[in-house]
Amino acid sequence: MHRCAIPFAFLAAVLVGTCHAKDPRPTGLNCNLSSPPPESGEEAHMGSKLLIFPRASAIDSAYSGCQSLWMPFKGKYELAMLVEVQDGDPVRSWSASPERQRGEGCRYKAGRVVAGPVSECTDPRILILKSVPSGCFPRIARAAAAGEQWPVDCQYD
Repeated sequence: MHRCAIPFAFLAAVLVGTCHAKDPRPTGLNCNLSSPPPESGEEAHMGSKLLIFPRASAIDSAYSGCQSLWMPFKGKYELAMLVEVQDGDPVRSWSASPERQRGEGCRYKAGRVVAGPVSECTDPRILILKSVPSGCFPRIARAAAAGEQWPVDCQYD
């Protein structure tokens, strides 16, 4: 299996299991960004570059705030989802978009679903999205087109 197939499956599962917009939007560090920061991580999905901030590698046990997922829309990036994090532990996902709402009331603690319909909740192990460093998306595409190795400094974390 190509090493990109697993992240794509994870991304689809996370987007499907996002809480309804009637849940209040999370507040805190990085929860109210108006656009993705330049150092956002990158992920590919169906030929589009998605942006993720902060990268999973920056979320440790001291981090409380949000991880955001941004999707391209009409020439700019639109917020697709927030994952609320408390002390490094993802506790819920949120989206304002009706197309991405499912799993109302899903709440997580220590890697387990603690509230909500388990069958509709995102697997807690994949709430924090991994990505490659900023600038890797075009380099990976060029390497793939040329049949070359994935750039060594463009690893998921």
